[in-house]
This record gives sequence, C-alpha cells and structure tokens, in this order.
Amino acid sequence: PKEAPLMTRWARDVDPENPHPLYPRPGMVREEWTSLNGLWDFAIIDQKENIPTQFTEQILVPFCVESALSGVMRNLESEQLMVYQRRFEVKKIWRNKKNQAGV
Repeated sequence: PKEAPLMTRWARDVDPENPHPLYPRPGMVREEWTSLNGLWDFAIIDQKENIPTQFTEQILVPFCVESALSGVMRNLESEQLMVYQRRFEVKKIWRNKKNQAGV
C-alpha cells in the first residue's frame, strides 16, 4: 500500500499476501472456495492500445485503483482502461469439477 493523507488505523494491518481473507459473500457461502485477492500484474492503457504482454506495475486486489491500499492511488481518465493479470493454479481436487470464477 501507498501512504495517503488520510489513512485509517486499520490500513497498517493490510497484508499484501492475504489482504482480505474473509469469504466475500457470507449469504452465499460455498463449501470450497479460494480467494484471488492479492497482488496482480496491472496496467493502465489507452483504450486504443493493445493489451500489454509485459506488466510493470502491480495492484493489490480487492482495493480500487484510486485507493492507497491498492498500491496504485491514481484516477483513470475516460479514455483509459485497467488491465489485470494473475496466474494461479487450480487445486487438483477441483480439476474435474465444474468451477466458476466469481470475478
């Protein structure tokens, strides 16, 4: 996270390795799930640009790009897009099951 003019007392407790470990929708609990929160490769590009193959920045998900907790703390212009990328491995026990990414 970046330092912002106004930070709550909880901001220092944010762990980039496990930023928001709680189940995101308590009313829709699944027995098996995994959090994709954490550091993602990230870029802000012009809408007319191709999606990059190399990323030079990272963003801390689930925090919004404007927040200090995201590590980016920038505003997007109307002609810009955000591009995220993260590699992860599907658990072996899930590989033959029907899976859904709730992004």
